[in-house]
Amino acid sequence: MHEILDYGDSLLVDAVDESVLRWSRRADGIYEALSPDFAIIPPSKRGFKIWEFEPNGTIWIARNEFIFRYDPNVTKDYFKPYKASIRSVEGENNQKIFMGTFTDPAALVPALSYDENALTFQYAAPFYEYHDKIQFTYKLAGFDKAWSPWEKSAEKEYTNLPEGAYTFRVKAKNIYGHESRPAEYRFIIHPPWYRTVYAYLGYAVSFLLVLYTGIRWNTRRLQASKVKLEKIVKERTKEIEAQKVQLEVAYTEVNETKDALWGEMQLAQKIQTVLLPDTPQLPGYDITAYMQTADEVGGDYYDVIQMEGTYWLVIGDVSGHGVPAGLVNDDGANIHSHGT
Repeated sequence: MHEILDYGDSLLVDAVDESVLRWSRRADGIYEALSPDFAIIPPSKRGFKIWEFEPNGTIWIARNEFIFRYDPNVTKDYFKPYKASIRSVEGENNQKIFMGTFTDPAALVPALSYDENALTFQYAAPFYEYHDKIQFTYKLAGFDKAWSPWEKSAEKEYTNLPEGAYTFRVKAKNIYGHESRPAEYRFIIHPPWYRTVYAYLGYAVSFLLVLYTGIRWNTRRLQASKVKLEKIVKERTKEIEAQKVQLEVAYTEVNETKDALWGEMQLAQKIQTVLLPDTPQLPGYDITAYMQTADEVGGDYYDVIQMEGTYWLVIGDVSGHGVPAGLVNDDGANIHSHGT
């Protein structure tokens, strides 16, 4: 504080913020601020000067280049209610949306397109005493989280507002620090076409159509694959059945050939056995002959030849086994028989 002066039962205080205040002393000895009688006195670092006290309590105060007369006998209601007003609402390119008519703006709820999401609000307060000292605070419900700081500007611009329902509120505060009742303006911004309910329904229908088309296409693809696979299976089955028939025929032919060969082998064995010589009979000797071939027909050979009272034993073996060796053996036996 710069200066404190006695003024009857109260004090005039030059406060730190360079304003003049009037404090009254209560019965308990504590001072409290009275009505803002001196709020119109501008702040100054040079303090103030009381020029004269009149008998009725009127004083003259000098402050900077101004002189103020204060008469405590004149009462004034500093807290008379008043209400802020919204003068106009404009869109882009100065498009007039609300012209500040006498119709209560709270009753108007215009629906704006998404292209109209940039708005400028102009407002005022019907308090004409030191009108240039009025301050405003505002809040756009649905967008701002808190009230703005107090400022003298009577205009606020918003750009790129998203879709939704909004309420713009503004309050005023006069030179005496008394706040007005808030004014409000409600409006709605529609979403862009691609975020409307119909757009989302279209997205859902499109998704279902794509899903249905995909399922149908995949089902047809699976059915075509199934038909193709069944065709391949039928062809392979026919081939296997044909091969089975061929194998059965071949098996039958092999068995028949085997049986024929086996009969011929048995005949060849009998022929080879017939070609074996009789066992010679010699007094005083027991002679036994036995021949066992490796196969049914073999190349082993033996014979007993009697010439001029003498017995000759011939033993032969053809290299190899089976039918070839037996044929060579039979040829040898035939040559021997014709030779004798």
